[in-house]
Amino acid sequence: MPEIKNRIVVCAIGAAFACAWPSVLHAAATEIRLEAWKDHAGNGLAFAPTEGVPDDAQGLDFENRTEQGHYQWLLDLKRPILYSPNNFRYYVIYLHNRHTNVTTRHKVPAEPSGTFEEGWATLRFDIRDDSYPDSGTIGLPVSAARGAEVHNAIEIEVEKEPVPIRLGGPRRATFRLHNRRRYDIRIEGVDVRTDDDTLWVRPPRLSQQLASALPLTLPANGTIDVDLDVHSKLLPAMETSLSTSAPTQKQGSLTLQVAYHNPHFEGVDGEAARSVPIHFQPGASALLLALSSGVILGSLVRILRPSPRQRRNIARSTATAWAAAIILALVGFLLVSFGSEFKLFGFTLDPRELLPILLLGVGCGLLGLEAASKLGFTREA
Repeated sequence: MPEIKNRIVVCAIGAAFACAWPSVLHAAATEIRLEAWKDHAGNGLAFAPTEGVPDDAQGLDFENRTEQGHYQWLLDLKRPILYSPNNFRYYVIYLHNRHTNVTTRHKVPAEPSGTFEEGWATLRFDIRDDSYPDSGTIGLPVSAARGAEVHNAIEIEVEKEPVPIRLGGPRRATFRLHNRRRYDIRIEGVDVRTDDDTLWVRPPRLSQQLASALPLTLPANGTIDVDLDVHSKLLPAMETSLSTSAPTQKQGSLTLQVAYHNPHFEGVDGEAARSVPIHFQPGASALLLALSSGVILGSLVRILRPSPRQRRNIARSTATAWAAAIILALVGFLLVSFGSEFKLFGFTLDPRELLPILLLGVGCGLLGLEAASKLGFTREA
């Protein structure tokens, strides 16, 4: 009796092994071949054919199917795509045979050639299998060999150049980070540098809200606004502003450095940097101060050697000059807002800038007496 039981057990084990053996053979014979990918310059990746090994595939969500429907497949992007010592990259692809219910894991080596941008490639693949051959299309991230990568996943954008910054007091300047990739990128830090520290009460820095949110994930092809808290020194900034006559002219610069982590490629962390020109934009009070200073300066020049007529009409001519300057400035603002442009000897004169408005005030101050006389505001005796 025991001998019969032993034979039954051996037969059962043999039958189970015989049933499982075709699946094992099938798993070992399944091979995936990816076509080579090249960019417009002929650089890219060449993939080696790879046979799979059985995998229990627990917790995997197979959402993609091959063209004939024999397989479901999954590209593993939960872990970084690895380098090998000989600079190969490895992509892990799971194939699930819907007929045999066997899942195989394929570690596909890719040999990079030349330099090309990190990006997303769509290419075809074939499955070599004696029983269930199939094919399909797969999308995967691509990157050049170590040392030949192009780190431009993050682009720093501005709405306009130079970036306008209001004179004096705490202000806010906004930049934009754009993830150009088709996968998420993690922003590790943002650093800001200036070309002239004497223009600032304190160095420009990230807004507290953004600084507390770092590190943060920037979605594929997504954008995020970077707000900087800036506080310029009024007098040095005004002095710098007097050197230009148009809002399109540079008065300084801010350099942004953005450190980011690439979750899909081992060792391919990068840094995006951009030097952005800035322009100090005077407010209404600064423009009124510059205009009044110009009128006073022009009036003083006119009365350095005053005639009796000028002495009698100093107050009236100055008031007339100031009123005329205000009216001309308002007309200038209106015309510029509708696209007009004032040029003198090739230089653009924008009434919204300190230097042109100061010169306008000087001109009105010099001609204040004549204007008052024409309007009948002067005393002749």
